[in-house]
Amino acid sequence: MVVKHLIIVLVELVLLSAAFYIFAIIPLQPSNATKDTIFGDTLNSTTITTSANTTDNTRQDSTIGDVVHIFDESYAKLVNDTRSLSLSYQNEIGKWQLNQTDNGSMISITNDYLVKFQEISMEFQELKPPSEGYKRALDLFAKSIQSEMASHIHFRNFLATSNLKEDERSIQLLSDAYKYEKESFDAFKAAAN
Repeated sequence: MVVKHLIIVLVELVLLSAAFYIFAIIPLQPSNATKDTIFGDTLNSTTITTSANTTDNTRQDSTIGDVVHIFDESYAKLVNDTRSLSLSYQNEIGKWQLNQTDNGSMISITNDYLVKFQEISMEFQELKPPSEGYKRALDLFAKSIQSEMASHIHFRNFLATSNLKEDERSIQLLSDAYKYEKESFDAFKAAAN
């Protein structure tokens, strides 16, 4: 049991560093608002039309870039919030493993954390992905959160019943959560490129 949770903490640290790496390499969308839209000294109707079309395209590109940037920041914030919550919960499990917390208290702590995970899950549902690639990343991360929550529910059941099957299911669901999280980061990276 202790080894299980030490491995989980190590995996979380690796995934957390992967998340920071992904968000460090996201290219910021440059604004095209300063592009020259008029070429030459004379203006004619073709130049004016081309200039207007270029300006509209520039505004549209800028707007799309802004939407993507806002989504990127929101996604990164929620991922970081989730990772922080996961690490905090793992710290609580560490206290339980050291017998600083009894099973009843750990069940109560787990219930409190489940509410917090649900709140983050609802925030993810409010995000509006700007493309199918980002939608896939978002859906996978939502599955990660759901799997982690299910893992905690089975862990809570294990604490209440000492049924080892509940502990095994908890471990499997936590492993699934990490798999979905990694797939989410891969999908996010692909969408950003």
